Amino acid sequence: MPEEIKLLPAGKREAEKGRVPVGVIVGLGAAGATAIGLGLWLLTRRPKEPEPPEPGMANLYGTVINTQTKKGIPGAMVTLADATVYTDSSGAYIHEDLTPDNYTITIDAEGYESKHFSVYLAEGNNELDVELIPAGLEAEFHCGVWDSLTHEPVANALVRLDGPETREQRSNEWGDASFYDLPAGDYTVTISMADYQTLLEA
Repeated sequence: MPEEIKLLPAGKREAEKGRVPVGVIVGLGAAGATAIGLGLWLLTRRPKEPEPPEPGMANLYGTVINTQTKKGIPGAMVTLADATVYTDSSGAYIHEDLTPDNYTITIDAEGYESKHFSVYLAEGNNELDVELIPAGLEAEFHCGVWDSLTHEPVANALVRLDGPETREQRSNEWGDASFYDLPAGDYTVTISMADYQTLLEA
């Protein structure tokens, strides 16, 4: 069933603000198993904070997590500059006794898309959890756009997805919009229409 999203007519926010979802993470999973809206996840247990390093030094620790299952990924390779460590059975890792500075970090795991970015390590312990997307995973996204006052479908509303890819289309006469063959990941959904307040779910 499509996710029902209601648009609020301009100037009616105070009367209807309780009906407008705010701050919703839209996580797209495998086709046929799309997750959208507010969810309750059983998360991997956070790693225990390590002992602080010597004064003037830095540690980097955290967990590498499967973005779909929210479970830790064992055996992931976490490379910081020229040093590499591997996650344990729970997905936890630690780089110890580093000089505080900017670093390039790369996370690789078999069967997952790699991640590569920059991170600044301050003196002391620095925690960084990273989510990896299973390689080659595709997703679908479906939504319905409705007037929050009349409960009638809103046709021709612009629905835009921003994430690993950017897509947009207009809702049909029943207020529905569907997207197929999307790379799995987190998306921001923006829905706009003349005479309505723009809805942003991010």
